[in-house]
Amino acid sequence: MDNNKTIDRVLEFAAKFQANIYLDSISKGLMGTLPITMIGSIALLLAVLPIEPWTNFIASIGVTPYLLAASTVTTSCLSIYAAFLIGYRLAHHLQVDEIPGGLISLFAFFIATPLTEGALTMSYMGAQGLFTALIASLLATRIYAALMKCDALKIKMPPSVPGMIATTFSTMIPAILVGLIFIAIAVIFSYTPWGSFAEMIYSIVATPLMNVGGSIWSLVLIVLVQMILWFFGIHGSLVVGTVVSAVYMPMALENMDCTRLERQQANCRTF
Repeated sequence: MDNNKTIDRVLEFAAKFQANIYLDSISKGLMGTLPITMIGSIALLLAVLPIEPWTNFIASIGVTPYLLAASTVTTSCLSIYAAFLIGYRLAHHLQVDEIPGGLISLFAFFIATPLTEGALTMSYMGAQGLFTALIASLLATRIYAALMKCDALKIKMPPSVPGMIATTFSTMIPAILVGLIFIAIAVIFSYTPWGSFAEMIYSIVATPLMNVGGSIWSLVLIVLVQMILWFFGIHGSLVVGTVVSAVYMPMALENMDCTRLERQQANCRTF
C-alpha cells in the first residue's frame, strides 16, 4: 500500500510539472528554435570543418563569410527567436491572441537588454541573453493576458470591421501598457549597480545556474532523476527537458560562438 501511495504521489507531481503552462511554454518555445539552431550549426560546421583542402576551397570561392554570417544570425541571435516563440506559446495557453503575445515578448526582451552607445548589445542576443528572454517573455505575456481580460481596455470596433483589424485594435491598449511597464523597468534598472534588467538576470540567475549545470555531478543528478521517473513509468526526459534545455542550451551556444569567433579571427589574419 505504501509503495502504491508513493507511486501515486510521484505520478501526481510529474503530471502537475508537465501541465504547468509556463514550463510547457519554455519547453515548446525552445523546441521551436530547433530549425534555426540546425541551420546555424550546419553552417558553422561547414565553415570550421578541420579539413584544410575544404577550408581553403570555401575561402577561395568566398563562401566562408556567408557560412559564418548564417551562424551569427541564427545561433548567435537565438534569444530573439526564443523570446517570440515562448511568448507565442504562453499566449496560446492563456487564450489570448498569440502573435501580439509573441511580439510584446520580443519587445520586452529588447527593452530589457543593455544598450551600448545607444544600440542593443549584441552579446545578449545569443547565449548571454537567453535567460532574460525566458523571464521577460513570461512576464510580458502574463501581464498582457491579464490586461486583455479587462474589457475597459479594449477598443471595440463595429461588426462591419474585418476581424483582423478589430483584433489589432482590441490588443492595442494592453500592448501599450505592457510596453510602458517594461520601459519603466528598464529605466529603473539603469540606476542600479547592474545597469540593466538583463545584466541582473545574467549575474543572479544565469551565471550560477550554468556554473552548477556545468559540473559532472549535475549531469549525474539529471540522469538519475530521469531514470527514477522512467522506473515509475513516467517519461523522464520530457519532465526534466525544460530544465535541461534552459541550463545547457546557453552553454552550447557559448561554445558555438567561441568557435565562430575563432574562425572569423583566423580569416582576418589570413586576409
